[in-house]
Amino acid sequence: MAYSIHEEAALRERGIEVLKTGMAEQDTAKAHIQRFLLYPPMWEQIPLLHDLQWHSVKFLQENKSAVESKRGVYTFSVQMEGHMVPPSGYVMYVGKASNLRRRYNEYFREKEYKYDSHRYHIACLLSRWVNYIYFNFSYIKDETSEADIEKVLINGMQPPFNRSSFEGILGISRREAFQ
Repeated sequence: MAYSIHEEAALRERGIEVLKTGMAEQDTAKAHIQRFLLYPPMWEQIPLLHDLQWHSVKFLQENKSAVESKRGVYTFSVQMEGHMVPPSGYVMYVGKASNLRRRYNEYFREKEYKYDSHRYHIACLLSRWVNYIYFNFSYIKDETSEADIEKVLINGMQPPFNRSSFEGILGISRREAFQ
């Protein structure tokens, strides 16, 4: 946001430092803009369907041993930490895997070869917030379909990096809002 000279002076008098940004930094900042659909009635339906036990690791190579080679569902979230703000985050993507550790490792290859990836948008997600990405996962029992749980999570959370068809009236609203 650009401030006039008088606005800057007024802010400085109140002890607020004005951040100066160049055009390149403004373009970079624009690349980080995301639109979200935050609709609590959809979130409230999620825990009714499955009892998921979530685990979370910062998305780093050295954390891959924390993820077991089991079936499950996962999310990528961007989480703020240690910046004088309360802990908070945003679910950016939901997925499923027959082997969570293998899928975790595959994302590092996608990130490395992002321009060749058929999932370029995911590689961008992982590159854009590189120090703030968390891999959240829940193992699924054999009798439960990870595809069904993934579908419920996607429709409930409406993460911005999922490209699947969202269901119902919210799916229509989301497609119209995000075009």
